[in-house]
Amino acid sequence: MAAMETEHFLSFRMTYIVLLTILLFVNSSNCEDSCIYGSHDLSALNWEWLVVQEPGTTTDTTTVDTTEFYVSLCEPLNTAIRLCPGPTAVCSPGLDGAHHTQYAHSNMSATPVDASGGFIIKLSGEKINETLNYTTTISFHCGPTLGSPVVSYLTTSELYLDWDTTVACSTLVTSHEVPCYVYDGGNNKRDLSPLIRKDGGHLVASASSDTQFYINVCRDIINLTEGPTSSCPSGAASCLVGGGSALTGGQLVDRVQISDADEDRMFLRYSGVDTSADSQCYNQNTSTLITFICPNDDTYRIGGREPLLVYNKHCRYEVEWATEYACPQQHISTVECFFDPDQHAGVDYDLRALTITDTGLVPWPYTVTSTEHSYQLNVCGGVPDCAEHSSICQISNTDSTMKSAGSSIDYQLRYSDGELTLLYKGGDVCHHNNLPRITVITFICQPDAANDGIGAPEFLSEEDCMYYFKWPTSHACTTHLTASDCLTRAGSTWYDLTVLTRRSGLNWEALDGRHEHDSSNSDRRYYLNVCGE
Repeated sequence: MAAMETEHFLSFRMTYIVLLTILLFVNSSNCEDSCIYGSHDLSALNWEWLVVQEPGTTTDTTTVDTTEFYVSLCEPLNTAIRLCPGPTAVCSPGLDGAHHTQYAHSNMSATPVDASGGFIIKLSGEKINETLNYTTTISFHCGPTLGSPVVSYLTTSELYLDWDTTVACSTLVTSHEVPCYVYDGGNNKRDLSPLIRKDGGHLVASASSDTQFYINVCRDIINLTEGPTSSCPSGAASCLVGGGSALTGGQLVDRVQISDADEDRMFLRYSGVDTSADSQCYNQNTSTLITFICPNDDTYRIGGREPLLVYNKHCRYEVEWATEYACPQQHISTVECFFDPDQHAGVDYDLRALTITDTGLVPWPYTVTSTEHSYQLNVCGGVPDCAEHSSICQISNTDSTMKSAGSSIDYQLRYSDGELTLLYKGGDVCHHNNLPRITVITFICQPDAANDGIGAPEFLSEEDCMYYFKWPTSHACTTHLTASDCLTRAGSTWYDLTVLTRRSGLNWEALDGRHEHDSSNSDRRYYLNVCGE
């Protein structure tokens, strides 16, 4: 369920030289100038995508040994690299090299799905027997980013994929974007898409006080009429702002990639902008290299840090960003309402105390009111009198119309870079952009929260049918060291002291030189640790 560059896959997947391939033909003549399925333009998805069956994927047989699928909807897969005969749209490596099966892509149609606001495309292949063909069905739904396909159901003859993506939205404003995730050698997904900014960019820490460097991740910087990036050139994915002007640091050219030498490092390059008229660039094209580093420790969550500009010379920029989003997804998220410290390196958050199990309570305890709506919320549970399986119910203040803003069967608890969030997806479809409503709740540690530490949710904002809440509660407090505990700020510069934290061995010993000259103090020693015991 991620995408990698062709050369990278070749380096570590040559062991699959002998493959069972399930193949879908693409009518390549229809895709040379466009990628139209019915009334939907999928040209933004013109990449090769890797989809990996995750543990727990529903199957109807125990004999399915295929777990990886390559997908290309706009152009045929590179059959020389993928070892797939013929022009193909979907290729599945397997373990049995004696059999090759081809799909024949017969049309470019798409079937609308009114209930979800999305659409479905179905690719049908050659016959298995007199009555059965191999098929792949892809269900598209509006999402906030380019997204990626996910295996939802798999049998020996059928593959079903779900894909939340901006190309399925009706009016959601999009920009140029590239696939933002990879799979490592152990088929663990590493996904940077939560770092994508809808508009503006991330401020990169640097030693300069005269200029500011901004980046977006896998997407152009969308300029607002006001704000620090408002003067950045169109198409820039990174931007240097200062002195009343802005210089692009590069444009998107390729997808995110993973290091062959160190899987805890991912790379994203922006380049290709001619700066011959700019003397400070010495006739070199601008370029930005962003290295994302997983602060990996099997027994201790070190946490992420702000992006740091480590090189800035002649319009060439290098940024290092230690972030837990560069780590395997299963290390930072769970579909439960708590984290198992043994599986998540000591992280011990448990939100089950916030779940309301008595759905007959009146009034509903977790109710928040905004200007136009009120919201009833639950944590990892349902709310009454709303759509089935609703965890978040949006109620109009004018006519009491109810809409689900998130499903109790489609949520994810995530802890990354010191932030604890609960993400609900699968709400009712938004009328203006076809986005199934999404809710994000950020839990904040407040030891003295009301109601015996439970606290209460607070509404923050709504953006294109994505709803944001914060929830101060004692249940977001923890005994383990978090990413922000060892950061200190002096002026506009942040300093990260976590490298001084001793987690094993001896503590630091403080010496002032007096013990060398004063025999009465020779037995006095001072020991300390930084952000630790």
